[in-house]
Amino acid sequence: MRVTVCEMPDHRKAFEIAWQELIDHVKQQQSDLVLLPELPFYPWIASTPQFDTQVWQMAHEAMIQYLPDLAPSFFVIQ
Repeated sequence: MRVTVCEMPDHRKAFEIAWQELIDHVKQQQSDLVLLPELPFYPWIASTPQFDTQVWQMAHEAMIQYLPDLAPSFFVIQ
């Protein structure tokens, strides 16, 4: 089994570059499993003292659009 573990930057432009590099790596290495950090697709929502359901929903929707890029690998968000 090949496993890829990564961190992702919060800054959107840096994220887009890092995401493409991750996709390329996963495909080149034929990773079976990709371990992603918690909320890898959205700036860290715990940076404010108040929980905002709308912000969490936007983070979730952002995540859903990116995950198919990792196919056929399985992924885990820690």
